Amino acid sequence: MLKRVLWIAIPLVLLGGLYVLARGRPVPVDVAVVGRGPIRAFVEEEGRTRVLDRFIVSAPVGGRLFRVDLEEGHEVEKGQVLARIDPLALRSAVAEVEAEIRGTRQRMDGVSTKVPKPEEIERAKVLENQATESLEVAIRELERAKASWERFEKDLRRAKQLASDDLIPDAELDAAIAAEEAAHEQVKAQEVRIKIARLAISATQLNRTTLEARLHDFEWEERAYEQQIQALEASLEKLRDDLQRTTIVAPTS
Repeated sequence: MLKRVLWIAIPLVLLGGLYVLARGRPVPVDVAVVGRGPIRAFVEEEGRTRVLDRFIVSAPVGGRLFRVDLEEGHEVEKGQVLARIDPLALRSAVAEVEAEIRGTRQRMDGVSTKVPKPEEIERAKVLENQATESLEVAIRELERAKASWERFEKDLRRAKQLASDDLIPDAELDAAIAAEEAAHEQVKAQEVRIKIARLAISATQLNRTTLEARLHDFEWEERAYEQQIQALEASLEKLRDDLQRTTIVAPTS
């Protein structure tokens, strides 16, 4: 009887051991009620960031820049003042042109009653010479600005080649792009100054010829004054526009 029990127990024990081995150790699990909700997943990887929209902030007018309180990395709001250029020179130029317009209007009102004095004609010649000298200075400044622009263009081409070979960081390429664009803006600003100087020459020449011809044709002189005022007002509009541009604001947030 005992042998029969042993023959039955031994296979049962072996089967039980195999069952335990097959099951393995119990694995702890989280138990929760099934429902709907957001799934959050986190990815930790290294990478490089790059600005999607790049804005070049430059000054279309030359002058002395006041102290800038912002530093690289500061957050700004759209329309926030970033820098200011000393507007004193432009304000003086605006005041001079406004005074010239007022004086020209007064001379036009007295065309039929006032005979030009020799001092007026001499002053007109001096102003014409000064305008011509201003044009020559502006032309020289334009040549220097173009030379500077060409140098920055070469630097930019070299930076692009180095960046394509991964030899310089993106920040250095962006700096080269900004420098080239700023130099280009200076060229365009000098070209505008040349236009203004040529307008000033035309105005002073017209003033001189008007004074010399006043006794010959009063009606023609009046029309000439009107043209002179129009030329001065065009210069004044440009100067006022430049004056507004002395305040540099953020184009975006």
